Amino acid sequence: METLELQPLADSIAALKRFIEYYRSKDETSPDIEVETAQTAVIKAFEFTYEISWKFMRKWIEVNFSANEVDGITRKELFRISAENRLIDSAEQWFLFNKARNMTSHTYNERTVEYIMELSETLLTSAENLLERLTERL
Repeated sequence: METLELQPLADSIAALKRFIEYYRSKDETSPDIEVETAQTAVIKAFEFTYEISWKFMRKWIEVNFSANEVDGITRKELFRISAENRLIDSAEQWFLFNKARNMTSHTYNERTVEYIMELSETLLTSAENLLERLTERL
């Protein structure tokens, strides 16, 4: 049986965590460019962590069930299957991550930035939980 190499997921989670901590270290005395750079780093890490997370969910289902199980399904369905198999706690939470990821691709305004910054910590926790559950099941 094929096994999953989880290091890329672990690395993306570590990067997201580092960038969130870096952003938190900024305050009102920090130059705007440093704050904007930190925000951009968090948003890019959010995007990457989200993308790699759903791809690992898909791969786990392929390995443990069949490729036919995930062939042609939507991400919403993928998240539902992942929740049914207890890889994630809430498909609805991952629907929000998906929507936020789409927002980062199509718009980049202050409200989007603020929303992603808030949601990034939730994604961090959810991705850490996913990694833990995938690790337990290998």
